[in-house]
Amino acid sequence: MIDIDNPPKEIINWIKRVKRCFTEQPDGVWFYVADSRIYIMACNENGGRAMAKYGEVDPDYEIDSIPIQDIDGGGW
Repeated sequence: MIDIDNPPKEIINWIKRVKRCFTEQPDGVWFYVADSRIYIMACNENGGRAMAKYGEVDPDYEIDSIPIQDIDGGGW
C-alpha cells in the first residue's frame, strides 16, 4: 500500500515528469489513489486541466517499470 503522506521516490519523480509535460507550470498539482491506480491532476489559472494515470498499483510489481500514460488534456 502506498503512503500518500510519504510517497515513494518513484512516485515523486513521476509527478515531476508529468509536470514537465505542461507548457505552463501548473498552479496546483494533486495526486490520489483510487481503483488500484494512482491519478494525478494539475490545474492552471486559465482553467486548463490535465490528468494522468500511473497504472496498476501492486506492492509486488516494480513501480518504476510502469510507463507514464498519455496526459488527457480535457477536463473531467
